[in-house]
Amino acid sequence: MGALFGDHSACLLCLSFLCDCPGFLIGPDMEQKRMISQATRLINTVYGATVPKITVVLRKAIGLAYLAMGGGRMGASSLLAWPTARFDVMGPDVAVELMHGREIAAASNPVEKRKQIH
Repeated sequence: MGALFGDHSACLLCLSFLCDCPGFLIGPDMEQKRMISQATRLINTVYGATVPKITVVLRKAIGLAYLAMGGGRMGASSLLAWPTARFDVMGPDVAVELMHGREIAAASNPVEKRKQIH
C-alpha cells in the first residue's frame, strides 16, 4: 500500500509519517508472504520520493521499519520525536537471539535461559 502512494508522489504536496514501528516481523511465514520484497519496495519508494518528508516518532522507531516510515537517512525534511520515543537498530528480543541463540538452544530450559539473558 505504501509503495502505491510513493509511485505517484509527484502529485503529492508532502509525505507525513506518524511513526510507531517496533520493526518488521521476520521468519518463514513473512518470507512466503513476500514481506522482504514489499518492505524493500516501500523503502526504495520513500527514499526516491522528491516531495518533502515529515516524520514524527511517537513511540518506537526500530530497524528498517523506521526507515520505511521516512526516518533517519531517508531524506526527511523534518524529523521530530516525542520525549518518550525510543530509537533502536533492532528490538531487544531479536538482539538476544542474535547474540545468544546457540547458547539458548543448547540450554536444558531455553525459555528460562532467554529470560536470564534478557
